[in-house]
Amino acid sequence: MLDEKVRKAVVNYCNLDIIPNKTSRDEFDYPSQWFENYFSFLHDTNIVKHLGEAFYQARFMYKIMSGLRLSKAKYYAILKFQIIQYASIYEAILEYTIEKYFKNDFQKKYLRTEYHLNKSIMQVLKVTYKSQNYLPCTKKMVKKPIKLETIDLKTDFAVSKGIISQNTKDKIVSLYRLRNNVHILKAYETNYRPKIKEAIDAFKIMEPFIDEVKSFYNTTVK
Repeated sequence: MLDEKVRKAVVNYCNLDIIPNKTSRDEFDYPSQWFENYFSFLHDTNIVKHLGEAFYQARFMYKIMSGLRLSKAKYYAILKFQIIQYASIYEAILEYTIEKYFKNDFQKKYLRTEYHLNKSIMQVLKVTYKSQNYLPCTKKMVKKPIKLETIDLKTDFAVSKGIISQNTKDKIVSLYRLRNNVHILKAYETNYRPKIKEAIDAFKIMEPFIDEVKSFYNTTVK
């Protein structure tokens, strides 16, 4: 284990300038409080806490990487974490907002058609056409849970409702594609290696994204 003085020095370094907004650093006793307050416009203590922790941890890990000046062989895992973490934050806020204010609209817009085998009819009916056997099915329109929909549909819907801009949507979708590349087999297939610029770009989406979502809450949500 590292000496206590060394550990304190590392933690103090990581917390130094960890808050992006320089004007509000002195308003909170601990950096973690700033990160939770950053999402307070959602007015939900539980989601605010989880988002604040996720953002703080993403920043903390980046500070460790930069402070130790890790080589490529040692920082890939941190970059992967950054990409996954930021993509998760953006998706969580969009999903939460859609679920809270537009759940019915969303699910009606993206109804899915499902076909279920009708076993009772199968026992008495056999359908053959051009030497091919066909099974009788029941057609049903179903509402798919929002969390199971793709990021493309969720961001498209968010743009249509004025939650985010098209420009921000494009950046989030691009980030999400990087997130999918992080998986080991996908990275193997595409020979993908995360880059520091990608982690920085993922972080840079945060401010305009939050400004747009916060504006939606302030002007649209009553």
